[in-house]
Amino acid sequence: MTEEDDGKYIRTTAVDYLNGLNLSSSNLTGEVARALMDLTELTSLDLSHNQLTGQIPDLFDQMPKLKILYDI
Repeated sequence: MTEEDDGKYIRTTAVDYLNGLNLSSSNLTGEVARALMDLTELTSLDLSHNQLTGQIPDLFDQMPKLKILYDI
């Protein structure tokens, strides 16, 4: 947990600090989940070797730290 200026506490989790996510060969299907844009600390994302369809969402524009996006 971290403390805000007004003295109240906010909950943080390890996901808040996640900087790499490897979901390769995870049997994922369908479109890329927009929920990924909540992972603002990601620098590396691997979605390769899945059955993802549709267009790459513009959500990756909202992930300023993302430097490596593997073969989706």
